[in-house]
Amino acid sequence: MEVSANARLTSPTEIPILMYHHFTESETTTVSVERFKEQMLAIKNAGYNTITDDQLYRFLYYKKPLPEKLIMITMDDSYESNYIHAYPILKELGMKATIYIVVSDQEKTPGTIPHLTWEQTEEMYKSGVMDIQSHTFDSHRFNSLKRNY
Repeated sequence: MEVSANARLTSPTEIPILMYHHFTESETTTVSVERFKEQMLAIKNAGYNTITDDQLYRFLYYKKPLPEKLIMITMDDSYESNYIHAYPILKELGMKATIYIVVSDQEKTPGTIPHLTWEQTEEMYKSGVMDIQSHTFDSHRFNSLKRNY
């Protein structure tokens, strides 16, 4: 994986964002754990600094400084594989990411893939490795909502 981008942030629109969902031991429609680690090593070796949504927010609204050569890593839907596979890799490499959780799916397996527990979510957040943000309360019900306007 080759990584390149501007070395100095002049606007938040210049921050590359990588978005993941679920991680498995083999690649099918997901990213394998091995491939994820290869990608994170390539990013780190290219000199990138990972930031969370909270850090970006503090930059935009409070002018808190950010490191140079930024990249954001995000994960949607709060699958348990984020905790089992991605979290240890990011922690080992000293990198950060943001997980967007579906609140109603926490501690459940709505399909075939288990979602994070609140305990796992809290551990990752307290570690400083993962920022936790809301994806939705129940993303699966959006399609069934009536428009009353």
